Parts: sequence; structure tokens; C-alpha cells
Amino acid sequence: WPRCTPRAQLANALREERSADSAPLYEELLAWQSHALGERHPDALLTKMNIALGLVEKRRLPEAEALLRVAMDGNREALGAGHLHTLAAGNNLAHVLEQQGRPAEAVSVYQEVIPPLSAALGAQHSRTMASKETL
Repeated sequence: WPRCTPRAQLANALREERSADSAPLYEELLAWQSHALGERHPDALLTKMNIALGLVEKRRLPEAEALLRVAMDGNREALGAGHLHTLAAGNNLAHVLEQQGRPAEAVSVYQEVIPPLSAALGAQHSRTMASKETL
């Protein structure tokens, strides 16, 4: 496992720079995590969420949606509905649904995410406020 941490950090740094170089690193990391830890392990789910964010940047929204649904459902099972990884996946999923012209579905997901997000971070936190403003 320790050998994957630098890869994850590098992939995260490259994604922050919006570099196409991050995608292969995330794919490699996900393959290792899925094999060693299991596809529904929180670390693998976080990597899936990061891959989804890269797909959003490339406007590959259906693929991003599928990965975000897996990440949200898996994190809900593994970590609970109120965990920040679950909420982040849900918030990102709602954003992708909105971008695909599916506002009713997006609102439904936002309504599911905002109460626990507000409880976890506070009603005035920037993430909570951003989600509320989207509604």
C-alpha cells in the first residue's frame, strides 16, 4: 500500500493542474486498489470519484455519472450517508446530472446531500452554501 500513496499524490497534483497525465495514473492506481483492497474499498471509491472529475472536464458526462453513482452508493455502504466522501460524490453527481440537462434528478440528489452536509460542515460552510445556491 505505501507504494501507491505517492502515485495518488502525483495523480492528484496533475489533476489540479488539469493535466491529461493524471488519467493513466488514476487508472493504474484504481486497478491496484481494486485488486488489493477490493472495488468497494473507500480508497478505490475515492479514486473512482477522481477519475469521474477528470471525465467531467473532458465532457464525458455519462461515464462520470456512472462512476459517481458507484462512489456515492459504495461510500454510503462503507462509510455512512453522512460521511464527507459520500456527500462529495453526491454533490458531484448532482452537478453532472444538472450539466446533462436533468434538473429534477439533480435537485433530488442535492436535497439528499444538503442536510447531512450542513450537519457535518455547518450551514454557513462554503460547500454547504454552494450546494444550496445550486438549488
